[in-house]
Amino acid sequence: MADETQKRFHEGLARFDRGRVAEAIELLESCHAAEPGNPHFALNLGHALGAAGDAGRASKLYRALMDAEEPGMPFAACWSLADLKGYRFSNDEIQRMQAWASANDDQEQRYLLMFALGHALEQKGDYEQAFDAFRQANRQVAQQRPYPGEAWSRLAKSIEGIGNVPGHRGTDGPLPVFVVGMPRSGSTLLEQIIGAHSRAEAIGEVPFIDNMARSLDRQGGFASTLPRLQPQQCAAGAAGYREQARAMLRGKPDRIVDKWPDNFWYLGLVYAMFPDAPVINILRDPLDNALAVYKQFFSRGNEFSSDLEWAAHYWETYLDVVQHWESLFPGKLLHLRYRDLVRDPEGASRRVLQHCGLEFEPGVLEFHRRAGTVMTPSGQQVRRPIYASALGSANPYRPYLDEILPRFEHITERANRMAGD
Repeated sequence: MADETQKRFHEGLARFDRGRVAEAIELLESCHAAEPGNPHFALNLGHALGAAGDAGRASKLYRALMDAEEPGMPFAACWSLADLKGYRFSNDEIQRMQAWASANDDQEQRYLLMFALGHALEQKGDYEQAFDAFRQANRQVAQQRPYPGEAWSRLAKSIEGIGNVPGHRGTDGPLPVFVVGMPRSGSTLLEQIIGAHSRAEAIGEVPFIDNMARSLDRQGGFASTLPRLQPQQCAAGAAGYREQARAMLRGKPDRIVDKWPDNFWYLGLVYAMFPDAPVINILRDPLDNALAVYKQFFSRGNEFSSDLEWAAHYWETYLDVVQHWESLFPGKLLHLRYRDLVRDPEGASRRVLQHCGLEFEPGVLEFHRRAGTVMTPSGQQVRRPIYASALGSANPYRPYLDEILPRFEHITERANRMAGD
């Protein structure tokens, strides 16, 4: 019986990773019912429920796990509560986390506790202590997962050396819409708005382009291989992409919304396969964005988030790369400010939909009423109407950022020029 439960558990995790959340919930609920005292069953069931929008049931499971005896599990529970975004910690819970933080300064997963404590203190308006908690969390994560800045710089330099990109006449089928930018910049919000259109469907964060780019990289380097692609190879790549996307679709849309923010690295490949593909680059205030990723624990990738100097470097390479692709494909990219999207949702949505070849529908602004599974840190936030409270979110932390502020001021000037200021 125990072996059978473990099999269902691992199958539940696999289906969750593939975005089949309803199926994952059914499997994980059966595991939790069979062994209610197993903290791993409860934790992962909470994650699946959160992705499906059931924050109430998820938070109930997480709060119970704060009493778990397994080392590290209470810390994972605290972070999971914070990652629901809408959860507000009680004073008792904050005091409990502070006591744990004082007594466990060398525990392996202490960073999860410190990320959660940072968010809890931020809710109380104690920004100095919150920033210290985030700093402790990121220091530990940075030691475990250093930022490969030199590798990103080399990739950016090689991309800037690309002088031409092949293409083909295009193929029949639904046209992908690519949403790119920095993580935590509003890309999930934008994806949900476009995906709410009657002729569009969002497929979430899918690494189709990333996997293709890595394949080219293994053939002699992405920047060296891309210009040598033949038209038939570009057409075959487009057909393979659509085949993968169709397996994820529920309907038969005219537009497929692909929101993989890191696709900005590979826009040359995107245009080689889909010469008419709409691409929207969403730009959030760089300092707001840097603080947002600094406060977010990423289980994989986004290593730059653990240090604000690293975040500044990644921002600079991002702007360099997007600027180069734009020089090769003038007029193809739509740059959209996050602030414009939240201050004037209808006006921004009209611009975006026009870029996508879609007519405006009022229902796109009601996306939150139909949000299904969302597998990103913004999962709970996009289940609410559009709000502007995240604008200027870095401002309370400015007193602790003196050393990095000049660099981000320069980055902000560059981002504003890109957006049309």
